[in-house]
Amino acid sequence: MNTNTKRIAFKRKVDRLTYSEVDAAKALGVDVNKLRVLVEMGEIKQLKLGAKKIPKDEIRRFIHEGAESGTDYNKLIQDYLNSKKEMQEA
Repeated sequence: MNTNTKRIAFKRKVDRLTYSEVDAAKALGVDVNKLRVLVEMGEIKQLKLGAKKIPKDEIRRFIHEGAESGTDYNKLIQDYLNSKKEMQEA
């Protein structure tokens, strides 16, 4: 029996099905705060699995629906933040 046999370990690349908030923001080309507002508004769904994760399919859905509807998310976010600020001041 040969005891000098080398073990070769192969690393398998696993396609992740979720993004961290930071990676999801990068994938969308926005800062993480804007992504968090979209989550808070219910525009993007996330799950908590250890840390908050956003499924890749959810990012694809958001992009597809936004492109089809022509939604101006910058305006939507600004209106939401203004409304939230007004509620806090009242």
